[in-house]
Amino acid sequence: MSVQRFDPFSNAISLRSMMDRLMDESFLRPLSSTTTELMLPIDVVETDDAYEVRASIPGVDPEHLQITVQENMVTIRGDSQEEQEKQEQRYLVRERRMGHFERAFMLPHPVDADKANAMFENGVLYLRLAKSESAKPKQIKVSHA
Repeated sequence: MSVQRFDPFSNAISLRSMMDRLMDESFLRPLSSTTTELMLPIDVVETDDAYEVRASIPGVDPEHLQITVQENMVTIRGDSQEEQEKQEQRYLVRERRMGHFERAFMLPHPVDADKANAMFENGVLYLRLAKSESAKPKQIKVSHA
């Protein structure tokens, strides 16, 4: 007769591994070939007077980009044009995604859309959004009584 030691955490570990797998399969898997909505990776940096946004959008013509700003909501939309397939081509690997993409995100403070500027270089969108005057810190002088 064999005696097995009871481990109270064995079920918790398997539950954790199942949850990890569920999260990986739900959120982290690559887009399937039938998906037309593309993910747009961004970086946002805050300076004293503005927000600087960098978005990687390789292979997209800047004329196919649309950027809208409303208070502190920024939306970047566009289309990645699909190349015409040739009959004699036989893909061994096809990972580049084509189609519509959209990314909306909120900034901590409103921005002044009239002072915004955008530049597109080497597949990266550079967007500078000036903070609105109401969002900038104000210094108040203290006078003697």
